Amino acid sequence: MLAELQERPTSYLLTEAIELLSEPGATAQDKDVVRAAQARAQELQRSRARDLEARREAARRARGRALSDGQEQREADAARREADRARREEEQQRRRDEADQAAVFEARSAKATRLTPTVRGALKKAARERRTTTWTQIGEKTGERQLARLDHQDKVELLVLVDKGADPGTPLLSTLLAADGDNSAVRLYRAVGQRLGRPLPDDDIELMALLVGEREQLHRWPPS
Repeated sequence: MLAELQERPTSYLLTEAIELLSEPGATAQDKDVVRAAQARAQELQRSRARDLEARREAARRARGRALSDGQEQREADAARREADRARREEEQQRRRDEADQAAVFEARSAKATRLTPTVRGALKKAARERRTTTWTQIGEKTGERQLARLDHQDKVELLVLVDKGADPGTPLLSTLLAADGDNSAVRLYRAVGQRLGRPLPDDDIELMALLVGEREQLHRWPPS
């Protein structure tokens, strides 16, 4: 048994060997063998305990990595969902903005179309009477009180329709609203001229000189 204990110091053999040592006749050599086997068994037990703890730690780390990977995946999924939601909201807002712009443009176009004959007639009348005019005067003379509530872009759209189709090189009727030199009227004329593809000087002083010349042409040869 002692020889087997030296080769394989199991807890069962070690217990048996310790009991044998308590019997009479046990030699000192036997006792040394048992003590060595006992020390070896304790070292094996400690080694197994370390291995077990190492496996447990590896398992804990694996679970931790799995949880971490799962958390990262959940966070990535949440970020993706949030980005998708933000894109959907942005797209919805863009469509709403486009719809609003389209509605504003449609309303502006309808308003300009309705007012075009009135404003064109008032400007032709001013040309025949050899005078300039203002939006307020046109509104008072025609009864179109809405003219006083037009914003800059409304006026641009309206005057583009008034002067649309004018022969190149002929004065624009819009000149009669700008020829007195009012800054907002000059700015309006520039916007209308650019929309109609008219070549205009960049300098405002040169533009005013052009307006004076066109006003004289309109007064001299008023459109019918």
